[in-house]
Amino acid sequence: MPSGLELETGRLHEPHIRAAATLTLALPKEGLRAGAAADVVGDLYLGDISVPPAVYERLGLSFGSPFGRSPLVRVRAGASDVAPPLSGIGP
Repeated sequence: MPSGLELETGRLHEPHIRAAATLTLALPKEGLRAGAAADVVGDLYLGDISVPPAVYERLGLSFGSPFGRSPLVRVRAGASDVAPPLSGIGP
């Protein structure tokens, strides 16, 4: 997460970092797509850490895994598509 970005709200604090890319794990965090966050997050990726479906069910979350083709997914404006694997990441 870019330093200085409040993850829950997307609020920026001073000073803050402007990242070229940000990797978030398991589920997209709302604060990464809210408010001024888009200006500092850069390319946003979601990484698979193999959370069992039962965990999401226990938390009452409906989650369909987007990781069918790659352990790394590019997230764009609330929708996602598979990103090309980065060097050394993925199969």
